[in-house]
Amino acid sequence: MGCTFHKNDNTQILYQRLMIFGAFIFLCIAVFFSIKYSLTTGNVENSIVPYNKIVFPALNCLSAFACFILIFNPKLYKLQLFITFIQSISTLYSGISVLGSFLYLTFIVLSFVYNLNSLSNRKQTLAFVLFWFLCVTGTYTFGLKHLFIELGASFYGTFFIIFSLFSLRDKFGVEVIKTLSSFNLPKFENNTLNLQNYSFTERQIKAITILKTDTNKTYKEIASDLIVSPSVVKKEMLIIFKKLGIKNLNELKQILTINQIHF
Repeated sequence: MGCTFHKNDNTQILYQRLMIFGAFIFLCIAVFFSIKYSLTTGNVENSIVPYNKIVFPALNCLSAFACFILIFNPKLYKLQLFITFIQSISTLYSGISVLGSFLYLTFIVLSFVYNLNSLSNRKQTLAFVLFWFLCVTGTYTFGLKHLFIELGASFYGTFFIIFSLFSLRDKFGVEVIKTLSSFNLPKFENNTLNLQNYSFTERQIKAITILKTDTNKTYKEIASDLIVSPSVVKKEMLIIFKKLGIKNLNELKQILTINQIHF
């Protein structure tokens, strides 16, 4: 259907497996020490998690098992995000602020790289703010020191990521950002999307062309250009997503930004 598997993907998957293997080793160590702590000390004092001498080791064991699965199937991106989410929350709620903050930031970066979020930018931002609030609220019971460490680390880390992305764009060009954000998108031969390979209707081709001209357009604006209702555009877009093997409008916009189109 016009998609090709690039050789670079093999290298990408190799590094991804190495990253996951490192996480698996780390989680095995976490399992050992969490069980040892539970047997010798009991519950983590001041944690808001009840029965945490059972909950924390159980979460570490679950995460380690899921990580072992990922070594053999690294393309289970949602599972990677789930593990990172669980570990960031449980680590913060066990009083290890710095590591929890690092995992929180890792979750944000992976969400961006794997491009799995079908929410609008506003809803995405709200989701990350709620996640951040959830992380912070788990640290206040350990005292102001832990709370301020989490606030400072998460604030610094978030804007460090934003600064780094803009710096990469300025130093190496926008292609770096495009490559990162297209990790989970289909690849096309010669970076060209051949519309003839997908049996698109005339209206669907027009919608794609309009979006190619201006990727900032919304469903309502595309509908206005096509002189149809927004609901019709949404139905047509769902068909386009299915044919291209993508999930949402943001992914289509990224494909059209990175690739040329051929009629």
